[in-house]
Amino acid sequence: MVKTNGAIQFVPLLRIVLMLIIGILVGDALQNSVPSVAYFVLLVGLLLLFFIARKHPLLSGNIIFLATFAFGAWLFSLKKNDLQRCPTDVPLVYTAVVCDVPTVHGKVLKCNLLVIDTENTSQCEPFKIRASILRDTLTHRWKTLVPGKCIRAQSVLRNDFTFQTHSHFSFQRWMAAHQIKATTFIYCDDWQQTVASERQWAALSVWQQLQLRLLNYRQKLISQTWSGKLNKDKEALLASVTLGEKSKLSQRQRDAYNLAGVSHVLALSGLHLGIIYTLLSLFFSYLIGLFVPREWTHLCAQSIVIPAVWGYVFLVGIPSSAVRAAVMISVYAVVSLLNREKMSVNVLALAAVIMLVYNPMLLWDVGFQLSFVSVLSIFVFYRPIYHFAGINRWGRIPAFLWGLIAVSVAAQIGVFPLVIYYFERFSFYFILSNVIIVPIMTLLLYTALVSLAFWFMPELTRLCLALMDMLLSVMNATVSFFSGGVDHLQINGVQVCLIYLLIGCLYMLTRYVYFLYSPIRYN
Repeated sequence: MVKTNGAIQFVPLLRIVLMLIIGILVGDALQNSVPSVAYFVLLVGLLLLFFIARKHPLLSGNIIFLATFAFGAWLFSLKKNDLQRCPTDVPLVYTAVVCDVPTVHGKVLKCNLLVIDTENTSQCEPFKIRASILRDTLTHRWKTLVPGKCIRAQSVLRNDFTFQTHSHFSFQRWMAAHQIKATTFIYCDDWQQTVASERQWAALSVWQQLQLRLLNYRQKLISQTWSGKLNKDKEALLASVTLGEKSKLSQRQRDAYNLAGVSHVLALSGLHLGIIYTLLSLFFSYLIGLFVPREWTHLCAQSIVIPAVWGYVFLVGIPSSAVRAAVMISVYAVVSLLNREKMSVNVLALAAVIMLVYNPMLLWDVGFQLSFVSVLSIFVFYRPIYHFAGINRWGRIPAFLWGLIAVSVAAQIGVFPLVIYYFERFSFYFILSNVIIVPIMTLLLYTALVSLAFWFMPELTRLCLALMDMLLSVMNATVSFFSGGVDHLQINGVQVCLIYLLIGCLYMLTRYVYFLYSPIRYN
């Protein structure tokens, strides 16, 4: 009988995702040396070897890990080759669709374009580019560019991405993670609006067409419900925290929330989806409970809530943090029907596997890294921190506040090395700001959802707008008061790894000391 290897035996998917990540990293390191076919041959060979050795648990298990490693390297190689299939460095005439919300940067308008047709090239599949369009000062045609608009343009596409920054943020990695194949500069006279033909629209996949429709619908929701009814800063903040529309956020707002240690409220994540899931579950459980037997209520409610949660994720643009949260909530809902453990590191690892298989370049996305590391850190550190203060002797409200502090500290332990590495800053007041911001954020999101659901009731909408205006004012005042920290902190990748190693060693030492002396405490 094979002896299990401790606690890690209970999180098998963690080992799978680690081998997948190592494979992706090796594929990146050897991208110019090893062709994708070599990884594929290795993968097939390992799978054949697995079937031969499947009666030997230890050997077959190690073969599975090696196959996962080869699979990760192969996936990276395929995605890298796909990103390089783009006509570059030559003048190109093409038809494209605006596929995000354009933003003004100085003299240019920046947006993503989905190229659906090109002239004089063999490129047949639509691909995404990042465009900088020179704004004309006479006709202001650039103001007509909104999501879904189709243009005919001529420019030179480039894939030698250059982005000057003092931080470790890589513009090239960011482009790859968002599946953008090239950048281009379009002069104001080199584009015009057009109407795509049926053949050109047919080139778009069902998924791409759905994304464009949802993007347009999101903009209509914002304009019909909130546009012009709040000041610009509050409207931009509300659109960001509820529908993931961050194009209107000013740099001043972003910096203030970063310095206060609450930038996570600007990115749709587990906090937002958890609030939405809880609200929908309570509502539909009550509503369905009026018509169906009690034993079927939970199943029927979850059958409605989970598609609604995923619909919300699609509506807000499928950010990596929201996808991670949606996968975990979906698993939570399924296993809750089976009365099993609802949340674990296994569920987090499953979400990572799904996302990395879909797009291995997400491994270098800052949002992806922060999202998964923060949740993993909460899994590891939340319980020890929460129970450290003997919370059972406290009242309900102090226990709730201590729970918020424990979550904030646990998440910060995991992400602060990455925050310093990428953003070169650290917030001192993240505990206090989160204790205030998170409850306000919960009320704000509930109110915003009510205003969206009942937009056809003017009196209720006005009441919701007044409440949201007050909550946004309190949020901004809190952020302004707690915007303090240290800037210009610089560490390299090796130092980040050493910090995580130190955190791990301190955690293991603390556990050892606790279990060594805990019997004495109760004698």
